[in-house]
Amino acid sequence: MYRDVSKDEEAKAHTKELYGGVVKFPTLFIDNVVYLTPTTEEFNKIMQDLGLRA
Repeated sequence: MYRDVSKDEEAKAHTKELYGGVVKFPTLFIDNVVYLTPTTEEFNKIMQDLGLRA
């Protein structure tokens, strides 16, 4: 599921909780693992491991 923190207030509030009151992105939730602001390389590796295009 994709949630856009710029349009989804619930997602924005949850992200703020994770980052101590600040909205940062990307934040990925995959199989109960949270990736807080992954680097481009980390993001691409995650997507590749999932068989998705980054």
